[in-house]
Amino acid sequence: MNLISETRKIKYYDGVDFEKIHNHPRDGSEGMIICFVGDWETEVNIFKRDMRIGSILGECDYELDLCKIDSNCVAIYQVGNIDVYDVYEIVKNKIEINHSGVDFYLPISGKNW
Repeated sequence: MNLISETRKIKYYDGVDFEKIHNHPRDGSEGMIICFVGDWETEVNIFKRDMRIGSILGECDYELDLCKIDSNCVAIYQVGNIDVYDVYEIVKNKIEINHSGVDFYLPISGKNW
């Protein structure tokens, strides 16, 4: 997971770190994370492989359930064969043009489900 840029309380990453996004605060206190991955299935398989290796070596003492990653402050884009930076520019520009509020990513009701 490589940081592309950080603007307006949003961090854009190339790749995904499942532990980092799982532990990201759901209340928006640390802004929003947007990740760009080439292929979602490949990323999940890499994560599962690393978890197995870590558990064998004793470096990992818990199993992260990918289904429990549920946050309004995390977005993951699968870019496929398109260049990550091209998609990043499109998403960043859409956000900057369409939203002027500082914490625009928070739900209107003020609650994260």
